[in-house]
Amino acid sequence: MSNFRFSGHETFFCRQQWLKKGYDYFNSTGNTVLSGDVSKAIVALGVGKNMVTSIDYWMKAFGIVEGAIINKQADLIFDSNGYDPYLEDEGTLWLLHFDLCSKKYASLYSMVFKDYIIMKASNTFSLDKLVRFISRQHPELSHTHINENTLLADIKVMLSMYVSKSKRSVKTVEDDFSAIFLDLGLISEYNSDYNVEKHYIINRNRRDEIPSLLLYYLLSRKLNEEEKSVLSFDEFYNQIAIYLGMSVEGAEYAIQKIVEVSKGSIIYRDNAGIKEIQAKSSESPSQILKKYYNA
Repeated sequence: MSNFRFSGHETFFCRQQWLKKGYDYFNSTGNTVLSGDVSKAIVALGVGKNMVTSIDYWMKAFGIVEGAIINKQADLIFDSNGYDPYLEDEGTLWLLHFDLCSKKYASLYSMVFKDYIIMKASNTFSLDKLVRFISRQHPELSHTHINENTLLADIKVMLSMYVSKSKRSVKTVEDDFSAIFLDLGLISEYNSDYNVEKHYIINRNRRDEIPSLLLYYLLSRKLNEEEKSVLSFDEFYNQIAIYLGMSVEGAEYAIQKIVEVSKGSIIYRDNAGIKEIQAKSSESPSQILKKYYNA
């Protein structure tokens, strides 16, 4: 990863309604939020200038806008007649979380949900521990504008999207209501008797709650993007399952679920320890996504 990005959100985490607002604004104007008249965007979106900048950042971080074009998946979900424009289906949130991590526009999310787990073989972190990890793994950051304060601010924004506030107030209740990923249970506060500093745990398990058809869609999309018909187990784990908070056992179970729901389109072979997922038909990702939403 050569182009690091740990800022651009103006320290605002992505609110539940922002992606739909940004999508609608693009469709009505033909402009991304910041490529046109910012004053018009402020009025249309009903937020201040810094939040306009933040919405523009999150639209790119989730891959809804790629260059100056709306992503096809975003059209299917956020259009006025889309599958889930107001993010009422938890499966949509899993999909958005996966895109946020895998597209790597916002560097931190891939580092936390993949790199940290692989390199540290640990699910727990504190703010300082995570900053030190990123700094050690990427010493070239010291030669850029990215410093410790920038990293800390980015980590706090991430935690606001995934972790419920421990101290309750009207403001924190409002934040929790609008935070996009709280219900996924991917990160929790983790405090032991000997830790004064707050610690957090990345919750990794089988993830039985992720719908089979959604997993099938992500697999099909990956094969389609890479123009492959075969994916090794390690590729599935490192490029899909790990971002979803799955253990190795969970990845094996996910593949079994995909095989069942694909009805013969996907097979899984384990020959002398060489594990491969093979696509036997050409069912497209968009067809699978349509099936998932019963559209």
